[in-house]
Amino acid sequence: MPKIALNPKSKLRYISLGFLGSLVVLSYAVALFFKPTAHHSAPDIASQTPKTSHVMPLGSRFAMGLPAPRKEMAFVEMETSTEMCQAFDQCGFELSKVASGEDSVPRIYLTKLPGDLKGLPPKHKRDAFIKSILPLVLEVNEEIRADREKLLALQGRIEKGGHLRSQDRTWLRYVASEYKSKSHDIKVLLKHVDEIPPSLALSQAIIESGWGTSKAAKDKNSTFGHMASHSKVKSFKSLHHGVKSYAGNLNRHPAYKGFREARAKMRKSEGKICGHKLASHLIKYSVRGAAYTKELQNLINRLELHHFDAAHVRLKP
Repeated sequence: MPKIALNPKSKLRYISLGFLGSLVVLSYAVALFFKPTAHHSAPDIASQTPKTSHVMPLGSRFAMGLPAPRKEMAFVEMETSTEMCQAFDQCGFELSKVASGEDSVPRIYLTKLPGDLKGLPPKHKRDAFIKSILPLVLEVNEEIRADREKLLALQGRIEKGGHLRSQDRTWLRYVASEYKSKSHDIKVLLKHVDEIPPSLALSQAIIESGWGTSKAAKDKNSTFGHMASHSKVKSFKSLHHGVKSYAGNLNRHPAYKGFREARAKMRKSEGKICGHKLASHLIKYSVRGAAYTKELQNLINRLELHHFDAAHVRLKP
């Protein structure tokens, strides 16, 4: 067979086509070899997450532009007190074990209170209400604690001769704004950014909501007597929002400056805070004044609510 003469351009074209063909074959072989199997496919995270589980930011650390710690929170809505009590039983939530320090509190948070709490026997109603509010108080305190620990870390750095970075100053301004403090000084902010003793929060919720049976508690998630005006009760999206607003009120409002000063002195001298002692500094919380604070202290003593001041939440619901 006679040879076909190719000009240089044709030769170059054939060589190029051959090279490209080789690349296609090689790519196909690699694709077949490394083809992912179902075992190595990325898991469907959304399908594995419980419907009641939500990831929430802890404190205001996200304001610094840094990754916020993540935790699981199970928000649940129970129509009846029977459902609610069954849910707590399934989690192994026993107040006696929590009070003794034998067990911690499950991360199960009610969005609202059942409307039939009033129909429960007194002992059952008492336990059910405390179980409803205690986890929320501890969760809000967790958020506050995250910010407080950051403040203490920055304070420690300064005391060792270190300097604050630009993002640290930005975060301090943010915290000052959140707590309505005119000063960005860490010592001043530490008086605002501190926890509310669970014993105090529980006693106030009991009195203000009538053990969760008041109309405001059932219809507006208001368990701490918050007023939108002189005649209108403030409404909250959930019980969690109500508890968070309550803690923010004590940590921000000028009326409770004495409460915050006493808490700071207690931290410094005793290393911990006492709800029974701090109750006496909430005279301005109610028009009843000293009679109100005395009732809070009597309630803390009678129900031994101080045992819950050392309670902690579990890592998972």
